[in-house]
This record gives sequence, structure tokens and C-alpha cells, in this order.
Amino acid sequence: MKKIVLILILVGILFPYLISFSQTNTPDDLEKIKLRAEQNYYAQPDSTYILADSLISVSTQLGKNVYVGEGLRLKGVYHQLRAELDTAFSYFQQAGEIFRSLNDSTRLPRALLSEALMDISLGRYAVALEKCMEAKSISELVKLEPFRLRAIAEIARIYSFQGNHAKALEECQYYYSQVKNSEDLNQLATSLSYLSVEFMHLKVHDSSLYYLEKNLAVQSELRNPVGVGAALQNMASVYLEMKDTIASNQKFRESLVEYRKVGFGQGIAQVQLNIASSLARAGKYREAVPVIEEGVVYAKPLGDLRLLRAQYQLQSEVYEKTGSFRKALMAHKNYAALNDSLSNADKQRTINELLTKYETQEKEQRIEVQNERLDKQEAELQRKQVIIVGLIVLSVMVVLLIRIRASKKQALIQKEGELKLREAEINAVINSQEKERNRFARDLHDGFGQLISVLKLNLSQLNEVTNKDVEKRDEIFKNGESVINEMYSELRNICFDLMPQTLVKRGITSALKEFGSRINQNTKVNCEVLVFDNNERLPELVEISLFRITQEWVNNVLKYAGADTITIQLTREDGEATLTIEDNGTGFDSQDFYKGKGNGWRNIQTRLNQVGGEFDLDTRQGVKGSMVTVNVYLKEGIIPIGTDMEMTGS
Repeated sequence: MKKIVLILILVGILFPYLISFSQTNTPDDLEKIKLRAEQNYYAQPDSTYILADSLISVSTQLGKNVYVGEGLRLKGVYHQLRAELDTAFSYFQQAGEIFRSLNDSTRLPRALLSEALMDISLGRYAVALEKCMEAKSISELVKLEPFRLRAIAEIARIYSFQGNHAKALEECQYYYSQVKNSEDLNQLATSLSYLSVEFMHLKVHDSSLYYLEKNLAVQSELRNPVGVGAALQNMASVYLEMKDTIASNQKFRESLVEYRKVGFGQGIAQVQLNIASSLARAGKYREAVPVIEEGVVYAKPLGDLRLLRAQYQLQSEVYEKTGSFRKALMAHKNYAALNDSLSNADKQRTINELLTKYETQEKEQRIEVQNERLDKQEAELQRKQVIIVGLIVLSVMVVLLIRIRASKKQALIQKEGELKLREAEINAVINSQEKERNRFARDLHDGFGQLISVLKLNLSQLNEVTNKDVEKRDEIFKNGESVINEMYSELRNICFDLMPQTLVKRGITSALKEFGSRINQNTKVNCEVLVFDNNERLPELVEISLFRITQEWVNNVLKYAGADTITIQLTREDGEATLTIEDNGTGFDSQDFYKGKGNGWRNIQTRLNQVGGEFDLDTRQGVKGSMVTVNVYLKEGIIPIGTDMEMTGS
């Protein structure tokens, strides 16, 4: 009934605050409520619980899951202070799951440490150690130094509970060295408390009292009655170990005063048990009776069955010593019932631990088998990867080899083509030379030879003419002179075909004009020669090549085209010489010219190659007229200078 009244009073006190809290809409407001609840841990634990419950409700409505987790953690703290360890652990675990699902690395370490504290209290040291190590790793990753140090502190406690106090002391000393100059008094107080406890276990009483005195000063500065009471209680325990009963009882009573300030039932129950035990050892049983009775009252609602069992055991002894046998019997029955319950719980816990160890062993064996299988699979995979890589390298090498061979084959084919082309050019030159030689021989035989025969026959008549026949002699001389003149003209034509002196002495312009004039004199074809912007001489080889190409093409026109007009045009502009030959003869398929069996195209191509020229033929089958265009670039250093004799090898 009293508890219900107390809760109603708290609700009345907090009602205005809860109304404003229900209207909270921002994370900053939720954070303020969380901080207010944390401030009431020890002084008003029930208000902490109510605020935590409301925090969960409103945060759920607002979809702020992170504060749902904070509310669950606060409820866990409430049950932790009431020694309801399993319930506290459940809330801490739920909070941790929320923070983990949100990937909130700043809040998860705190929840993990809270879970670990419950595991430690319940004797689950291996599980607690795993959680502390995880909290330490996450804190190091996100640089949360306070939680990293708290994780180290709890690891030290695990060493202590397992009996390894030397290792625990080493961890506690490191923890203290990291926070002794810190402004975080809570961390400093915790480090001093843990350090003093380890010295207590190691029976180094002076060191333990030294750090307890420091802790007491820090807790007083923090105005934390529970912390002050705990420090005083530990000091009392040290004095008790030192057989200083007076000092021990004094510290216990001072501790009790601090616990009563905030109604900390767990502390009150423990201290009353210690005071009653001290009085009983001193034989002051009647003084011990009210003390142990108050201890039982505070221990009952805590749910700490071990503490309550110790209370009943001492109460039974004190009642018996004071002659209250009925009360002693009742207290003993309560003790026996709790003892049986705890024994069964211990047995069940032992069985559960054995089952857990068995399952863990089975799991480890399965993991080992799985790891072996994975190792084999990985080795096989690596072997296959090596084979695949080898095949890839081999394939690449084969492809490269094939490409190299193909490249060499292509280069060889290209070289053979160039050689064949060169051979064709040489053959064309040779054939052309032979053709020219035959023509020259024919011209000399048919023309020049006949004239010589005529001249010889004419001169032979002089033997038959007497000195007196002057007229006949003059006629013979005149006929001989005419034949000689004709021989001279024929010789000039032959020399012009071999190498026009006009080309050598005066250049391509004069040579082309003379060539056109000869065509006009000897044929019925009208040949027009036009030359523009060519005041300067071209390189010798360019002039010879252009003249020979003109000769070759015009001769073809005269032989096959049936044209009566030919126009030869030569221009020079911007480092380029352009030769154009047009006629009005019958058109033809240009491929017939390029692929013909004659040497015309080969002769022209040989000339073009010598000077780096370009050739274009515009003609069509069945259409009158054709046009040839030859372009030669006159860039210095590209076109060689030579003679027609050097080019043909004649």
C-alpha cells in the first residue's frame, strides 16, 4: 500500500513534466528527458522508471528508435539497482539489439557493457568477456575513450572474479593511470573503487585504504550518496579484515547513513547484515536483533535471494541466542526454503552450463570440420585459379605468337608485293627502253638509213658526169644538199625523242610548247599548250618526269582516242605543280588503262614514284573526252634532283 501511495505521489510530481514530454517533437527534447531520467538513478529510481516508460512510448510514436533503445536501457538500470539481474539483462539486451540494428556505434558499447555487468553478476564470465572485448573494439574504432576504459575496467573485474587478482590489478592500474588526471570524475571514482577492491583481495590493506580515501573524496565531490556509501562500506570491510572492529563498525554506520539518504535498499540490506554479523561475533545478540530485522525488511523486495538467505541464516542464529526460539525456527525455515531453491537453481545453472559447454564443444567441432572443408575448397579453388591463370597466360602467349607470325607474314607479303611492284617497274622501264630502242632503230633504218642510201646513190652519179657537164653536176649537188637537210631534220626529231635539248637548256615550259608545235606540224590534231605562273625552273627530275608523262599520255591519245583537240596545261601554285591533259576523243573504262597489258601505266607510275606525284584519270565509257591530272608537291628535301639517264639506267 505504501508503495502504491509512493508511486501516486511521484506521478503527481512528474505529471506536468510528463504532459510537456508527451508534446515533445525534437531529438533535443528527447535527449533532455533521457538526461533527466539518468539524474534520478539513485535519488528517485521510481521517477526514472516512469520517465523511461514514457520515453519509450513517445519515441515509438515519433519513430525515434534510438530513444526507444535509451528508454529500455534506463529501465535496465532501474532493475539493476533493485538487484533484479535477469530482468535488467533483458532490457539491456533489447537496447543493444536496437542500437546494433541502427548501426549506432556510439550507444552500442554502453549497452554491451551493461549486459556484461549482468553477466558478471550472474557468473557468466566467458560471455561477459566477449561483450567487453566487443565494446572495447567498437569504442576504439569510433574513438569513445570513456567506454574503452570502462571496458578495460570490467575485463579487470572478470579477472578478479576468476581469481586472477594480479592480472586484474594490472588492468585496474592501467585504467587508473588513464583517468587520474581526467575531468571525468565518474570514471575516476570507478577506477579508484576497482583498484581498492583488488588491493583488498591481495590483502594489501594500506593501499586499499589509500585508494578508498581518494574514492571517498571524489564521490563526495560528485554528491553521490550511493558512491560515498559504497566507499565507506568497503573501508569498513578492510578494517574488519584488519581486526579493527571499532573502525569497521564506525564506517558501516557512516555508510548506512549515506544509503538512507536515497533509500538505497540494496546497500542498506548489505550494511545491516555486516553490522549484525559484527555484533553477533562480539556476542551482542540483542543489539543485533533490530539491525538484522531491518536488513530482512530491505532485502525482501530486492529479489536478491542470496542476500536474503544470509539475512535469514543470521536472523535464525540471533533469535536462538536471545531465546526467541519460535522466531528462530521460522527464520530457519525461511533460510532452508531459500537454500533449497538456490541449490536447485544452482544445480539447474550447473546443468545449463554443462549443456552450454557441450553445445559449444559440438559447435566448435562442427566449425572445425567446416573450416577444414573450407580450407580444402579454398586450396582446390586456388589450384583451379592457378590453372586458369596459366591457361590465360598461355592463351595470351599463343595469341601474341599468332599475331607476331601474322604480322611477319603480312610484312613478308607486303615486301614481296613491293618487290613485285619494283620488278614490274623495272620491267616496264626495260620494256620501254627496248621499245624505244626498236623505234629508234626503225626510225634510223627507215628514215635516216633511206636518206643515206638516196644521198649515196645521188653522189654516185658524179662518177658518170664529166667536168664539162656543169649543169648536171650542180643538179646533183642541189639534190644532195636537199637530202642532207632532210637528214638533219630527221636527226633532230630523233634527238628530240631521246632528250629534248630545249627541256635541258630552257625548261619544261619551252619543251611542252615545242612538243605541241611538233604535233600541230605533223598531225591533223590541234594541240594547245598553256603554262601559268611557272617563271622559275622546276627541279630537273620533276621536269623530265612531267614531260615524259605528257609524251606517254599524248601518244596514247593520238593512237587510240581519235581526238582532234588536245590541251596541255601546267600551273604552279603554293609549292605544287599541276599538269592537266585534256582531249575530246572517245572515253573509255579507266580500269582498262590501269589493268592493261601494255607498259603505259607502268611507265607513268614509275615516273610518279620518282617524284612523289599523284595521278588522277577522269574518263567514262561511251562519253567523249578524257582528262588526266598529275600533282607534284615541290617541298624541299622530298623531290630528288637527277637526270633522265640516271633514272632509266640508259
